[in-house]
Formats: sequence, structure tokens, C-alpha cells
Amino acid sequence: MKGSLSSIRSLSTLLLCALLMVSFAPRPAGAGVREVEPNDGEHEGMVLSPGMAVDCSWSFSRSKETRRGTDRDSFALSQFVYPGTYTFKVTPSASECRYSFGITHLRGPFTGPVTLTVQVEGDRVSFRYSGGGQTDYQYTVSERDPLNGKRLIIEPTFWNSDFHGGFQCSRDGAVRQEIPYQLTVSRGGAPAGAEPGPSAVGVECRPEIEPNDQDNEAMGLTPPSCIEGGWSFARSRQTNRGTDRDVYRLSGFRYPGTYVFTVAPSVTGCRYHFGLGNMRGPFSGTVSLTVQVAEQNQVNVTYSGGGAPEYRYSTTLAEPLNGKLLFLEPVLYNSNKDGGFQCVKDGSTYQDILYRLNISMTAAPGAAQHGGQTSAATPIRETARRPQSAGHEISLDPGMSWEGELAEPALLKLAARIQWKEVAGAASVLEVRLNGQPVTGSLVNKGTSFRLADGREFPYYADSVRAWTIFYSPDFSLNNTAAAGGYQVVSDPGQAYLYQWNTGLIGGPPIKITLRHNGLVKAPVMIRIW
Repeated sequence: MKGSLSSIRSLSTLLLCALLMVSFAPRPAGAGVREVEPNDGEHEGMVLSPGMAVDCSWSFSRSKETRRGTDRDSFALSQFVYPGTYTFKVTPSASECRYSFGITHLRGPFTGPVTLTVQVEGDRVSFRYSGGGQTDYQYTVSERDPLNGKRLIIEPTFWNSDFHGGFQCSRDGAVRQEIPYQLTVSRGGAPAGAEPGPSAVGVECRPEIEPNDQDNEAMGLTPPSCIEGGWSFARSRQTNRGTDRDVYRLSGFRYPGTYVFTVAPSVTGCRYHFGLGNMRGPFSGTVSLTVQVAEQNQVNVTYSGGGAPEYRYSTTLAEPLNGKLLFLEPVLYNSNKDGGFQCVKDGSTYQDILYRLNISMTAAPGAAQHGGQTSAATPIRETARRPQSAGHEISLDPGMSWEGELAEPALLKLAARIQWKEVAGAASVLEVRLNGQPVTGSLVNKGTSFRLADGREFPYYADSVRAWTIFYSPDFSLNNTAAAGGYQVVSDPGQAYLYQWNTGLIGGPPIKITLRHNGLVKAPVMIRIW
């Protein structure tokens, strides 16, 4: 009789779980694999492979049965192939429930959907947690096989189980005891044969080569380039230098011309020094170094961004770049006392910080052909009344701006994309200003973030570079259709390229509009404005 009652309770729990799953957890096409219990312990894990969608639940009654005080779910990862990018997404049926999540090591607590993206290139592995009510968290490690054989763990947060009798999840005053959730694993990245979209200068990013701490260890750097580097506190201890300084030796630069060196750390609060020959700083967030080499060896240098005032100087040099050294160096705490970088965000001290270094190039304005390099077009500076035609099309090369005016407050509508031969991701490159003030939000036609068909989610506006994210595309329609594959925007049907703001919230007429390509990609930006 006791066994029968236990079976009935188990069956009831299963039926309740299934009903809650139908009510709360939407299933993508192809879902239907159910979590296999027991999978609480390290040797009980259910096998999880790319392409799977698993319907799961956290059960308070099971946490009592196992005497662990929690219904931790453990999954054994298998059949992951490298190089590749994989996205693990957890979607609880009740968004206010708190839980921890991670591969081998748990992070959190999270609430609502959270995404873990793992990018593997050679032995270099980048992890990024996004969503879940937390700020984005990124780190990088070196590991030959970071996924196969590892454990992915998901664990809910409880109240005092004896006193409260449920999860730490209150909704309308109720404490929940059964919470369905869905776990999906997808493989991302650019389509086979596509040129990589995420590169900020239109070329494939390559990893930093260690050691490159000393001047005689410098890694070679030529334009255009994209380097994915990292500062490691562990390496600063290995070298006994107390810092993980990265050194790059420049070559292949031609004059006259303008070159932009941009550093974008994964954590904007981290402080670092950066410079050509001599370092400046400390900076935090994205910083750009622009070197303009004109005729007669005239060199103009500008540091901008990074939380510091703009700094300019001019000099005369016959050879300002080739053979010179470019330095990046993080600022550390007292290493013996604090054990990490001088980078505190939300109370955390970071010891591994990923950054991206880009070099883009344009010719000097008005310069003639020289050394096989063609000069860039003169930037468009068009101040006019609001176009009354069906659409006014603008093409912006890197670093170029367009200016116009609205005679009176109205709805500013524009469509924008990065000119590319096929869909290949997106980049944060379009700066929008009204009356000199950056426009950072309040889109009329869509929300603050977009979701792709492959399950990934990204914000439309990137605070780190103060620019709007737009898509790589050959036209103004492809990302709105299923033909874009995983890059189709499913959260805002038909709105992938469209951005609308109510300028009536800005101030009185006339309203000056400034659109700028920030230079973080080499390809031009195409804009239609109404």
C-alpha cells in the first residue's frame, strides 16, 4: 500500500509538471525530450548534446526525497565539435524564480531566461553569460576540450525548506513547489562559407599569441586587423611581473592615411593603460586612438573615450607607425592582498578579462593616391529640411557623419544596415545624436533587445561603445525572413532594420540630427531616413 501511494504521488507530480509545462514553458519546434531522473549527482547526469531541447522541472518534493535540500539537475555534455560556438539557454516557466546555472562552476542567482554562449577557437575558449536579471559576464580560458565530458548544472534557490516548504520564488504571495523549465542547446556562428560578421573591421579575428609581455616578444600587427586578447591575473603571477602587459609590433602601414586603433574590453568597469610608444590612461570601457599622417610627415594623434577627456597632440615624424610598439596593460590591485585586477563590477573582482583590439584605416581627407592606397571620400555634411520623398538614402564609410535638421518635432524614422554580401550577424556601429545629445533608448517601434531564430538575444543599444546595433545584410529585408536562417529576427517581425524615435521629447525646433559610423567595422553603413 505504501508503495502504491508513493507511485500515485510520483504520477501526480509528473502530471502536474506536464500541465505546468504546457501553461508556462513554450516549446520550440522539435522539443519533446523529457528530463531523465535521477540526475542530481555527478554520476547520474542525463546526456546533453547540440540541437537538444529538454523539458525539465525543479521539484521541492524531490529535494526532500534525496535529502540534498535542493533538486539540482546535472547534465553530461557530449558530441560537441570544435571550432564552434554553442548557446545554452534556460527558460523557467516562472520568471521570478531564482536559480544558479553553469558548466562545472555555478553562477547566479538568475531570474528569468539566461543564456550561456561558449565560443571555442583552437585552445581559446570564451564564456559569456547574458540575461537572467544580471549584467553580462565574460571570461576566457585556454582548454583543449572545454565541453565534452563536462557537467552542466542548474540548481534552484530555496527558502528554509522546513519552515517555508518551497522554493525561493514568490508570485502573488504564493511559494512555488514545482517549477518547469526548458533547456536548449544550439550551435551558432556564421553560416558555412560566410565571411565573419562579428569582426569589427571586416576581417576575421585571430587570437592573441602568448608570450607577448616583453618588447622582444611582441606579436605582429598589420592593418586592418582584429585581435581577440585577454588579461589574465594568473599569467601576471607566472611571469613574476605583477601584470599581464600585451605588446604588439606594428608593420604594413602606408602614408598619408588615417588609422584607428580601438580597444573594447568585455567588462567596461576594468581600468587599463593603452598607447603607442608611451601609454596613457587609466581608461575604462572602449577607447580609440586615431593617428592621422598627412603630407610632409605631419602626424596628429587623438585619444578618445575610455572615461577620460579627449587628448590630442601633433608631431613631425618620418615613420610614426611601422616598427613601433603598441601597449595594453591592466591596472592591478595589490596582488598579494586582493588577488585580482582593479576591476570591480557589482561587487565582483575580475581576474580574467577578454578584450578586442581592432585596427581600421581610411585615407587622409583630400589626399591623392599614394603607395597603392586610394583616398577616402569627403564626409557628407548635409544640413537640410526633413526629406519629403519616400526615403533619403545615405552611405557612410567608417568615421563619416551625416547631419540634417527637422523643422519641427516629429517621428524620426530610419532604416540602417551594414553593407555585406550575405547575412552574418550584427555590430554596434551607428551613433545617433539629436541636438548634440546621444540617443540611447526609447524606440517607438520595438523593444530594447532583439531575439534571433537561433535563440540568442542582444540589446539594440550598446552602452560600451554608445552606438546602435545594426545587421550585416545585402538589403533591407533579409533579416526579416526565414531565408536568414538563425539570423532571422523573430522578436520584432518586420522591424529588423527600422528604428523610430519621438523627437518631440527632445526639445523645440529645429532639431539637429547627426548620424555617424563609429569605424568599428570596415564596411559602409547604408541608411534610409524619412
